[in-house]
Amino acid sequence: MTPRPAAVARPEQNLVAWLRTTTFGSLRPVEVQVRRDLDADGREAWFFEVTLPNPPEGEDTWPITDLNELQRALRDQATKEGLAWPWYVRFRPEIDDLEPEEPENGS
Repeated sequence: MTPRPAAVARPEQNLVAWLRTTTFGSLRPVEVQVRRDLDADGREAWFFEVTLPNPPEGEDTWPITDLNELQRALRDQATKEGLAWPWYVRFRPEIDDLEPEEPENGS
């Protein structure tokens, strides 16, 4: 009986796994999804949706230096994995609705 060769992960799967286990400044992705689709110019592109823990209390967004670090590291790792450009990154919070609820009027 011949052993089956181990499955080889595709480059985008390697990149997603790497993103899920790496910390960028104060940010560590909670979830990462990737898809291949056409961009606004009709070119095939990679789209990464990175879910991050909600921004620190009292802040509207995450530290810009940490977001930049994540984007630079993603670009570098994508290049190492051989993913063709273009690729786009979208950040979203763990909980979409961060606005506090309005108290109900008791009248």
